[in-house]
Amino acid sequence: MVHKRLLDRAPRFYARLLQHRGGLFQGSYVCECPDWENERGEHLLSLVDHTMLPRILQRLLDEDQFLSAYGVRSVSRLHATQRDLGDIPGIGRALIEYVPGESTSGLFGGNSNWRGPIWMPTNYSLIQALEKFHRFLGPNFSVSVPCLGGQRLNLKEIANLLSEWLVDLYRRGPDGVVPALRKDSPFQSDPDWRDLYHFYEYFHGETGLGAAHQIGWTGLLANLVMRRYRRDIPEFWRHVQDPQPIALTA
Repeated sequence: MVHKRLLDRAPRFYARLLQHRGGLFQGSYVCECPDWENERGEHLLSLVDHTMLPRILQRLLDEDQFLSAYGVRSVSRLHATQRDLGDIPGIGRALIEYVPGESTSGLFGGNSNWRGPIWMPTNYSLIQALEKFHRFLGPNFSVSVPCLGGQRLNLKEIANLLSEWLVDLYRRGPDGVVPALRKDSPFQSDPDWRDLYHFYEYFHGETGLGAAHQIGWTGLLANLVMRRYRRDIPEFWRHVQDPQPIALTA
């Protein structure tokens, strides 16, 4: 998001944006209509424009594709069965496989788990992007959400929904179990430990179970919680213990 006053101070940069309107490379957008300004005088620089966003979200919010009950997967679930990508120039015959936990491929070297599970940085970046699009496009821009039976939500509501699913990794379910923790973990039920949580590196794409032990980026959950409940932080802990869903707010 760039305010007009900043573009006014960088005339050469702004001129280049206008020159390459519609994409610096064929079929690839560098900015979303650089001469389109919202009511706050802001411009949106994006690789995706407002006509592409609904089509992307149709896939991201489909439980048979990218959406898990605990966030957005790194690879579509379709690739559990559709593995053949065909011949890719410069690479040759290519295969991809969706694996919800540890990858069976050494594509990224050694412990290749980047493609299948749920990663907090990816989901957090997606939420931030949706919020920026919402700020620019406004509350009347809505899309059909496949996981809600086609119900239309604006982008802020979708960002809130994704945030709730991520927090669900550490919210006790109807069975009293925290999905991110092993069921035999003392953090599940031991009275001396049950209010303490381990943050994990990534999470299983189907069960939400966490993989140890890099914890830094999963701490982004705290930021999502504070942004949602900043006026009453203790309210979050009530919802962690209470499995009842939280109403969406615009």
